[in-house]
Amino acid sequence: MASVAYTLVEEMANIMDEFLLSIKIPTIVNTCLIKPSIWKVFETKALKNYKNFVSYFCKFMMSSNKLKEAFEVETKYGAFYMGGNIEWSADGDYILCQKIGVVSVVNVNKGSVSVSLGETGPDQDEDTINTFTLFPDSEFIVSHHKSGLFKLWDWKAGKLKKMWKSIHNGPVAKIAISSDGLSMSSGGSDSNVRMWDLQHHACTHSFKGIQGVVSVLAFHPDTKKQLLFAAGDDTKIHVWNTQNGREERVLSGHFSKITSISFHDDGIHLVSSGRDKVLILWNITKGTAIRTVPVFEGIEGAFILPKCCDLPFPRENSDGIYVAAAGEKGIVKIWEMREARQVYIQKNSLVSSAKEEGGLAITHLLYNPIINCIVIASVDHNIIIHSMNTFQYEEVTINVTHTELAHEKDINSIAVSPNDRFIATGSQDKTAKLWTAEGLQLLGVLRGHRRGVWCVRFSPIDQVLLTTSADCTLKFWSLTDLNCLKTLEGHESSVLKAEFLSRGMQLISSGGDGLLKLWSVKTSECIATLDEHDSRVWALTVNAKESHIISGGSDSLLVVWRDVTEEKLTKAAEEKEELALGIQRLANLLKADKLTAALKLALRLERPFQVLKIIDGIIKKGKEGLVSTIQELKPHEKESLLRCAVTWNTNSRNSQAAQLIMYTLLDDIGTEQLQSSDLGSSLEAMIPYTERHFKRLTQLIQDLHILEYTINRMKPHTQIGH
Repeated sequence: MASVAYTLVEEMANIMDEFLLSIKIPTIVNTCLIKPSIWKVFETKALKNYKNFVSYFCKFMMSSNKLKEAFEVETKYGAFYMGGNIEWSADGDYILCQKIGVVSVVNVNKGSVSVSLGETGPDQDEDTINTFTLFPDSEFIVSHHKSGLFKLWDWKAGKLKKMWKSIHNGPVAKIAISSDGLSMSSGGSDSNVRMWDLQHHACTHSFKGIQGVVSVLAFHPDTKKQLLFAAGDDTKIHVWNTQNGREERVLSGHFSKITSISFHDDGIHLVSSGRDKVLILWNITKGTAIRTVPVFEGIEGAFILPKCCDLPFPRENSDGIYVAAAGEKGIVKIWEMREARQVYIQKNSLVSSAKEEGGLAITHLLYNPIINCIVIASVDHNIIIHSMNTFQYEEVTINVTHTELAHEKDINSIAVSPNDRFIATGSQDKTAKLWTAEGLQLLGVLRGHRRGVWCVRFSPIDQVLLTTSADCTLKFWSLTDLNCLKTLEGHESSVLKAEFLSRGMQLISSGGDGLLKLWSVKTSECIATLDEHDSRVWALTVNAKESHIISGGSDSLLVVWRDVTEEKLTKAAEEKEELALGIQRLANLLKADKLTAALKLALRLERPFQVLKIIDGIIKKGKEGLVSTIQELKPHEKESLLRCAVTWNTNSRNSQAAQLIMYTLLDDIGTEQLQSSDLGSSLEAMIPYTERHFKRLTQLIQDLHILEYTINRMKPHTQIGH
């Protein structure tokens, strides 16, 4: 095949040789809008004459002009966090977060959900997860559900290990696990804090004193101290002894909701944050506040940085207590608590500040000491991972060279030509415009769409511009005279994005109805329609090899489509070859009068007419042979035969064979040996035709009796039927 293709290329080169003698190669490159990078590839081949150029160019084009016919979904990336608690595994490889009523286990390296814990589907609302927490060794999680149950999960395997009643009067807001994994504490909306023995799953203590919903709950990392810390709406941190249940002390200092607490490695100091815009450093032993640091914003998350971690700045004080905090301003700040001094402020934040004072921007701040990274969760449900030692960034200044008032309304799309000489813009004012890349000089206005233009794209080969619009059409425009060359219609809603494929011979488009359509530019026909999104598909891109397409929609899904054209063509060829061999084998079996083997083969090949001929042949030899033949069939073969009988039963000529098969298979149907999912619908489809055949046969019998009676009356001496 390769040698034939090369011979054709050489013949094309010979034919075009004389024509190319009068044309310069750079002229061809400019005409075709070839990228300069591709032209450099041709130059590096050290082509000596035009014939070699055409030969190489044609081979280059043929290698990338395989037309696409089919795409299949390879991977889907959907929303995995929609508010709620977030936990980070000790090794940093997984993030566990809430998505409505389930817990999503997200693989950090792959960016995909590996396991979902909890009820999914129609039963999700009946037992939704209120909150959860991860064991210190990251082996299990405990979740609290709407049903009032605690559930223990092996989250890596996605298996439920244990469940027990929570006893709380209402939902549980916070759960904490001791560092040895033997005890658990739960804080509910009923203002109660309960202590649980995880070995027997029994409640050992019930602590009271908190007012309102529990917002913070944590065990002291040193289990020997046997201390439990909790805070609620009363803005106080209550400390209980987990052994005797006595309240040891109350830490008062905040004037608004306490959002987080973090323990120092020395086991003596504690830092708390709140929406009252302060961080407080506490001495746990004395129960006193050492330092109150105003941070001038509501804080949602804070943690003490260990001494061993790398920071984006040099430590000035080796004994200092450094705290990272984030809140309504959407940036991470690091404070030295002893001196009440801000030592670092993040300048490359991807989170916008709260729109109003007291609003939310960053909702969670987690630290993993093993990989020295932090996780930031924003109010718009984004999870961002930063490395602590690479928080720094370089500022890049971009200067404006030209400014032009291009359109009367919003500009929805901008595209640059492959040779970097032209710029196209598409606007909500129903027009697309062509500009020079140098100087932004207007070359022309493309008018023809009845609604706003959503996307503009240059053809990678031809001097053609593609536009898509809210009027449900795609248009091709000539760059030489700015006339509309053709219009593609097929979308039933706005065409939002489009990309060229196969060197400009095909294109893929996405619409507001969630559909993707694959088009042939030459025939203007839709080759395939891809349906996986539930709403508008705003984003669409193709990888360099054109083996994958990625689409993103307002249904929060990123879908990776894989080109399976070659696979389907290969499969179709194999099936065709297998069918031909099967037909030949079937003919040989029929010639050898091996009807049972021929029947099985015809059923496997799904050839109802051949099956009917074989059944008729068996019936001619005797109905007993039909029964014995059907009994030799396997259950799935009997189901295929029954489906064939349903088809035959629609024609009165073939109804006898169909009814005989149905009569023979009644015992199997009655004993439930046939378990096909569509068995009921198949039998139901036979009923009206069977009734029609019964009426027809009944009428024929009546007509036969009338004919017999008439003959007997005409010739009394010849009695028929006696």
